[in-house]
Formats: sequence, structure tokens, C-alpha cells
Amino acid sequence: MRNGLYGLAIAGAFSVVWLAPAAAANEAAISSHCQNEWPGDAEMLDHCSNEQRQALRNLGKYSGEIRERCGGEWGVDYVMVLHCVKERTSAKNNIEQNFSGPVRKACEREWGTEYEMVEHCIEENGE
Repeated sequence: MRNGLYGLAIAGAFSVVWLAPAAAANEAAISSHCQNEWPGDAEMLDHCSNEQRQALRNLGKYSGEIRERCGGEWGVDYVMVLHCVKERTSAKNNIEQNFSGPVRKACEREWGTEYEMVEHCIEENGE
């Protein structure tokens, strides 16, 4: 039991040390982003920073292709990354649950994994 707790303590300490640089980098990115968005406005800078931190925490719930793609498109604007992930995930789920016919297949051929565009295409073409 004692060795198990020691091992957990070592693992926990390692993960804190390993995660610290990432957290510092995220904080620096948030600070830079918000300063660029709200130069000279301390109240909005604080609001922006809080919103970005909350979005970054919520992004921890997501992984995979959609998360990667949205992160690539929006960079360190975590509020927009989160919005992008939620919208695309919703569109993907809607497509998978509600459409299976030839219009879906044609739209997927045209738009690939651009799920919002596939969804729009399906709706426009009447499946």
C-alpha cells in the first residue's frame, strides 16, 4: 500500500511538472490574444481573459479530428475553437442520426468532413 501511494505521489508530481509549461504557454497566449483584442481597456481585457480560460477548460472535454481542425482554424481564440467544435459536432451528430440516403452520400463526396456544409447541402437538396 505504501509503495502504491508513493508511486501515485511521484506520478502526480511528474504530471504537474509536465503540465506546467503547457499551462504557462496557454496563459501567455490568452494574455496576448486579449491584449490585441482590447488594448487599453482593463475591464474588457479581464472579461476576455476569463472567457478564454473558461473555453480552454471546456475544450478539455473534446478530442479528435473536429477538435484538431477547429484548433487549426482558430488558434488561441479558445472561445471560437469551442464554438467551432460544438457546431461541427452537432452537425455531424445530426447527419449520422437522421440521414442515410443518396443525397447524404453526394453531399459527403462534395464536402468531406465539413459537417456544417454537408448538413446544409442535405437540407438544400431535400433529403
